[in-house]
Amino acid sequence: MNPFTFIRWYPFVLYSIGALAIFAALCGLFLAVLHPWLMNWGSTRDEQTMGLPGDTEAASTYLTRAITVNAPRAAVWPWLMQIGQDRAGFYSNDYLENLTGANIHNTDVIRPEWQVRAVGDKIRMTTPEHTAIGGDATMLTVRILDPERVYADVPGRFVLLPVGEQATRLLLREKLAIPERSGWTWLIWDPMHFVMEQRMLQGIKERAEGRPFVSPVIQTAAHIGWALAGLGLVSVFLSRRCWWPWL
Repeated sequence: MNPFTFIRWYPFVLYSIGALAIFAALCGLFLAVLHPWLMNWGSTRDEQTMGLPGDTEAASTYLTRAITVNAPRAAVWPWLMQIGQDRAGFYSNDYLENLTGANIHNTDVIRPEWQVRAVGDKIRMTTPEHTAIGGDATMLTVRILDPERVYADVPGRFVLLPVGEQATRLLLREKLAIPERSGWTWLIWDPMHFVMEQRMLQGIKERAEGRPFVSPVIQTAAHIGWALAGLGLVSVFLSRRCWWPWL
C-alpha cells in the first residue's frame, strides 16, 4: 500500500473504529441495563414475580410496569373506563399518536356516559376511517372487567392493588410473546411501547390525584433543554465533515 494513501485514510479509520466501539458500548448498555429497566419500569421484584388476577402463564412470561397513585382505587377506576380514541384518549403522548392520524384527544374530566363497559366491548385506537382499512388490528377487546380490581386488555391488563385506604398500586401486565416483538423487531417495539405506556401510567396518576405529574415550568424547561441538546449534537456532527456518515 502506498504510504501516502495510508496516511490519508488513517484518521478516517481511527474515527470509524472509535465510532464502532462507542456504538458497541451503547448496545451493551442498552441490553444489560436500559432494556430490563424499561420492561419492568416502576414495579418491584415481588410485583414482577407474583401471580396476578388474569394470569394464564408464569409471571416470567409477562412484563410488569407499575406506578403508585396517591388516591383510592375508586378514584382510579373511572379513568380506566374512559380509555379509548372515541372517549378520553389514552392519557399518553397524543402528539405522537396523532402523527399516524389517529385523532386522539386526551381529556381531564370524567363523563358519566363513558363509564359503561362490558366484556367483549371493542375499544377504538384510531379513527373509523383507519379501522375500515386496518380492521380488528386497530381495536382492543375488553376480556376481563372486575370493577376496581382488574381491567384487560386496554392495551395490557390493569391490576389495582390497594395501599392502605388512600393509595393504589396501578400495575400494567402484558405478555412478552406477541407478534410485535417477533424476530429483531423488539429492538424498536420495546422502547417505543415503553415511552407511550410510561406516559399513560403517569397520565392516569395525575388525573386521579388531580395534579400534574410534573410541574408545567419543569416540563417547559425540559423540552427546551432537550431541543437545545439535540441541535447542539447535530451542529457538532455538521462541523466535522468526516463525521457526516455517522450523523
